[in-house]
Amino acid sequence: MLTTRTPTPADLPAIVDLTRANRSLLAELEPTFWRKSANADELHRAFITFQMANESLIKRVLERDGRVIGYAVSASHPSGFYHIDDVCLASDADWRTDGTHLLRSVAERPAIMTAPHRDTARVEAARAMGLQQIGTVRSLRFDQEPPLSLGHAPVPVSVPENLASPPMHVFLPAMSPEFITVVGDGRGGYAVVSAAITAPPIYDPGGNPSVVDRVIGKDRQSLLMNALSFASQRGDVGVIVIVGADDAELSAIADHLGARHPVDMFKWPDSPLV
Repeated sequence: MLTTRTPTPADLPAIVDLTRANRSLLAELEPTFWRKSANADELHRAFITFQMANESLIKRVLERDGRVIGYAVSASHPSGFYHIDDVCLASDADWRTDGTHLLRSVAERPAIMTAPHRDTARVEAARAMGLQQIGTVRSLRFDQEPPLSLGHAPVPVSVPENLASPPMHVFLPAMSPEFITVVGDGRGGYAVVSAAITAPPIYDPGGNPSVVDRVIGKDRQSLLMNALSFASQRGDVGVIVIVGADDAELSAIADHLGARHPVDMFKWPDSPLV
């Protein structure tokens, strides 16, 4: 019988094993984006212990006949939604069954989740149960092959009075007005670049990337290249590009530039799942 409940301290070893296996899977799917740090296992146990003690987080375990086989954390995000994180399952083949049960237990709204794009079973389960895909995370690095052809870094421009609102994504704290730089094309187009962000200590992506979540204008490829040039000149390791689910143009540009596609983003519907 499948049940979801709040974890107890006795569940810590099982949760550590589940989440460690999930992080290893992520590193296999995207070896650079989710590369584990040298002391990842030690840090991982400390992080999960902190999670368990943090009363501001909503934790769930999925249990089958007394055995913990799934885990998820719901964290209130500074941008006004819940981030459903560290979602993991004992068997990746069981997302359409056990995984669906775990995801359906999430009651917080609004809520979003990231899922590894190449974990087909997890992504298909999210879609099948009625989660809405709101976008993707694309990754461009300045050490990728073939290399990006970057020009001189553009001069930042003043933040436009009619600056477009950012889409919903988990990197939104990095897009606060005091942290962003706007690069333009002299024709009213612009791209919004965050300050470089630091990966959690459990990961070692080889440096700090920045985030681009708005590319507004007629020549969006040139605007994105301007943003990349600016980030490269600043010393960032690369750029994470947020692409809306219905933004086929920006998705095609990211593909053309050789961007990796590590993450899909999903949103729970406001009404209860049936």
